[in-house]
Amino acid sequence: MKWAVLTGILGALAAAILVLALVRGSEEARISAACEKFGAALGQEDFDGAAEAVNEVSRLSGHTVSVVSAFRELYPIGSTQAYPLKTLDLSPSYVRRVVFYARLAESIREKGSSDSDTIVRAFNQAVRGIWPPHSMRQLSGRNPRQLALAGVGSPVEIGWFFCTVCQTMDLPALIFNFWLKDAEESWPLAAVMSGKEWYLFAPGEGLPLVKKGTSHVASVQNLLDGESRIPGGEVVDIETFRAVTLIFASEAESFLPAASILQELLRDEGIAVRCCWSVFDYSGCIASIRGSVKSEVEFEQNVSTIWPYPFHIEEAAMIFREARGHVGSRLVENDTYVRAREFELTGRHIEALAAAGDGQGAAFTLLRARAHLGAGEFEKAVGDMEGVSLAGPAADEAAFIKGCALEALGRTHEAAESYRQVSGPRAALGSYHASVVTGARAAFTIPSQQ
Repeated sequence: MKWAVLTGILGALAAAILVLALVRGSEEARISAACEKFGAALGQEDFDGAAEAVNEVSRLSGHTVSVVSAFRELYPIGSTQAYPLKTLDLSPSYVRRVVFYARLAESIREKGSSDSDTIVRAFNQAVRGIWPPHSMRQLSGRNPRQLALAGVGSPVEIGWFFCTVCQTMDLPALIFNFWLKDAEESWPLAAVMSGKEWYLFAPGEGLPLVKKGTSHVASVQNLLDGESRIPGGEVVDIETFRAVTLIFASEAESFLPAASILQELLRDEGIAVRCCWSVFDYSGCIASIRGSVKSEVEFEQNVSTIWPYPFHIEEAAMIFREARGHVGSRLVENDTYVRAREFELTGRHIEALAAAGDGQGAAFTLLRARAHLGAGEFEKAVGDMEGVSLAGPAADEAAFIKGCALEALGRTHEAAESYRQVSGPRAALGSYHASVVTGARAAFTIPSQQ
C-alpha cells in the first residue's frame, strides 16, 4: 500500500515536472518567436510591431508585476511628485525615439576620438539643432525627439535633449538647476561626466562654462569655487545662487522594466544603446555629485529628483493616442519634412536633401542649408541663406549656418560678420564663434585627464 502511494506521488511529481518543462519550453519558443518578430518589424521600421514584440517578451520573461508594485520598486526616493504613467507597456513612439537617439549617437560617436570629444560633439549637435525662443522660459511639452525635429526649445529642454543623447551613449548626465537668490528664476546647466569630473554646459546660451583663464570646459568644482564663466562673459558668482536642484532628466518610459528588454533586443540587432534606467543609476549620479564637490551652496535633498516633466508629457501623449488612435501620429511621421529632418539630424545629409525635395517655407530652407553644410556643399549652404527673410530663432539659426559655411570656405571676415548677427539668448554663441574664426580665441575643449 505504501509503495503504491509512493509510486503515485512520484508519478504525479514526474507528470508535474513534465508539464512544467513543456510550459517552459513553450514559453521559450514564444519568446524566441517574439524576438524574431521584433527584428523583422524593426527592419521594416514598423514601430507598432516592434513595440508589441518587446512587450510580449517582457510579459513572457516574468515582468508581470502590477503598476503599483513597479512604482514602489522604481521610486523609493520619498518624492511627493506625481508620476502619472498608467501602463508597464512601451509605446511604439518610445521605441521609435530610442532608435532615433541610437542613430544620432552613432553619427556623433563615429566622428569623436574620445569620450571628451564625443561630449563636445553631442553638445554642438544639441545647441545647433535646437534654438531657444527669445522668451526662453516657456516649456513646449515636446519630448527630446520632437524638440530636435521642431528645432526650437527652452534651455532646460535643450539640456534634456543633450542629456538624453549622452545617456544613450552610456555617459552619465543630468541637469543642475541653479536657483537665484531673491528670485523665482533658475539657470539650468547640463552636467556630463568624463573621467572623474562633471563638466558643465549652458544649453540656453549654447556654450559650455569655461575655467577662468583657459579654454577648458569648467567642472562643477570650478563653478563652485568661482573659477568659471561663459566664454567672453563675466566670472559666474556663486553667491548669486541660493540653492541647486539636481534633476535626472530621462525619458519617462526608460524606467519601465520593458525598457531593459528593448535595450537587449536592440543590441542583438547591432544597435548599441543605453535606454533603461533605474533608481540605482539615478542615486549613483546624485551620490557622485555630492561626493565630488565641496561648497557652501545648499544641495536641496528634498527636491533632487527624477524629473516629473517627461512623465507629464508622456501622459498627455497617451491621452491623445487614446482619443485619436495611432492614425494621427502616423500621418505626422510620414510627413515630408519630418522624414527629411530625421535624415539630416542623423548625418544622412544626401538622403535628407532628396527627401526634402522642393518643399517650401522657412523650415525647408533651413533644413536644406543644414544638409548642404553637413554634406560639405558650403557654397550651396550660403546660397540657401541668400535673400531669406526670417525672424526670431530661425533668423539666429540662419545667421549661424551661413557663418559656418563661410568659415568652411575660408571667408573668415564674412563668417565673423554672419556670426555676430546671432541675437537673443544665443548672442554669446555668435560672438564666441566670431572670435574663434578670427583667431582671437581658442575653441573650447574638455581637459585631458591622466
